[in-house]
Amino acid sequence: MIFFLLLSILLIFPSCSPDSSLSKERKTYIITVADDFESNNQYKKLKTVVTDQAALYSQFSTFENVEIRCYIAQNGKRYLSLSPEYRAEDEKNNPTDADSPNFDHFTFIPKEGEENNWSIETVLEDVGKINAEKDDLIIFTYSGHSDNNGSFVTNYNSNKYDTTNKERVLEAFSSINGKKVFFLDTCFSGQFISKSNFSTTDSFNSSQTKYLGEDYLEAIKNLSFKSIKNESKKDFWILASASISQEAYDTGSGSEPNVKHYGAMTYYLLLSLGYDMERNEARTVNRPLTFYSIYSYIWQNFPEKENQTPRVERKRLDIRIR
Repeated sequence: MIFFLLLSILLIFPSCSPDSSLSKERKTYIITVADDFESNNQYKKLKTVVTDQAALYSQFSTFENVEIRCYIAQNGKRYLSLSPEYRAEDEKNNPTDADSPNFDHFTFIPKEGEENNWSIETVLEDVGKINAEKDDLIIFTYSGHSDNNGSFVTNYNSNKYDTTNKERVLEAFSSINGKKVFFLDTCFSGQFISKSNFSTTDSFNSSQTKYLGEDYLEAIKNLSFKSIKNESKKDFWILASASISQEAYDTGSGSEPNVKHYGAMTYYLLLSLGYDMERNEARTVNRPLTFYSIYSYIWQNFPEKENQTPRVERKRLDIRIR
């Protein structure tokens, strides 16, 4: 009986295993956005977004064949850097060692020519210029504010801001080749998740963990006899830090090393990627890593899922990140 059950699952889901086609020719493009909202009184200042970006940049830099663009808004100024420099500082903004007990945050140190008055729209225009092949990987990270319909907010001086809705963001990334992976650490980011049999957007509490945080193949088995709707955004894998109605915490909670110095969700994203939180530095990790293994790690370790619930879409095909 068990044999026939497993056979039926394989027949129904011929593509449920992770995409293992990670060739040396595959290129990874990373677009990372961090806006601390220093100069805007309508939205609170975000304390950890530049630190999140600094750590993500250093960890992604350990990947092979990677190109990274960092969009930074810090202390009322905006920058675009292809090779950013960050400095570890203490609570009073004095330089310190990243592995020091006095470590509080990373600060971006701009170089000549990096000041750039970008908006989300200009970021998306730059995305449209990426000359990716169909098997390349495009990773997009966003740490900033969103409004209650999931639109990204661009902060400007004098309390001016623009919003860019999710449809425009998805349209821009759809216009280029490649597989797209989003890591969105912002309020209401669950708006980016389509509701389907493979979705984790339904409300639940800590006792209702069906399909959540499971091994991907186990989740597929549990869903094997349900009808499959056509997957929208077939070339997108999206991890949202919160549901459609939840805020995302700017700082983490708990007793783990440096947890209060990073965004609540990004802290566990970084750990899943291999980042060394005790030393606040990147580590080169050679083991394979997939999108759903990242989500499973975050789900299993995230401490306050009832108040901030990470979301993903369940797709029939996982994808290799590294």
